[in-house]
Formats: sequence, C-alpha cells, structure tokens
Amino acid sequence: MARCVRPYDTLGRYGGEEFLVVAPSSDGQGALVVAERIRQSIDSVPINTAVGPVRITVSCGISASVPGEMLDSQALLHTADEALYRAKEHGRNRSELANRPNLVPLGTVVEGIVTTKAGPH
Repeated sequence: MARCVRPYDTLGRYGGEEFLVVAPSSDGQGALVVAERIRQSIDSVPINTAVGPVRITVSCGISASVPGEMLDSQALLHTADEALYRAKEHGRNRSELANRPNLVPLGTVVEGIVTTKAGPH
C-alpha cells in the first residue's frame, strides 16, 4: 500500500482490517485514483500460504472535503465508511466514492480520505 501513495500522503491502520489514507490536495476523483491503485496492486500479487497462493481483495470507500466546508474528521470517516459498505454490497474488490450532494468540481478538494477493507477472495 505504501508504494501506491504519494510521499506526502499518510497511510495507517484504522482498525483490524481497515486502513486509512489521508491524501491532502486530492479531490474525490484523485482519491479514487489512489484507492484504485492500492486495490489493483494488492489484487495483482497472491500471498503464498501452506495451502497454496491466496488472492487478497480490497474494497475501498472514499470521501473528500472541500475548501471552506466545516467537516471534521469524524464526518469524513463516516461518509467514507458508508462508501466502503456500498463497495462491499456491490460485489467487493472495488472502490466507491461517497455520495455527497455538496461535492464541488475537480481541483477544489483539500483532503481525500480512503478507507479500505481487505480480506481473502
């Protein structure tokens, strides 16, 4: 995952199987690109186990804030988590951008947050 993010992005474990990427100066679409890069990278390399290779898949939920929007980190996490569950409901191993009616055009978002949930396929 670390190879898939920019040097100034922050990557960390958020829960047992959940990870968080904070991507400053990324709009929703930019954060979606990061999420897809992570998802495809993990999906492309099977993990060797005693019973043979196991493919790991990742579902990603993406949320973004815009300049001047007064959202705290918990609100961003909540909408990213909703998008994550929507990705899982739509078949897993995919990325979903949060449905937010107040998202503005590309290039105006100051922070993107990606949450992922990994598991065996």
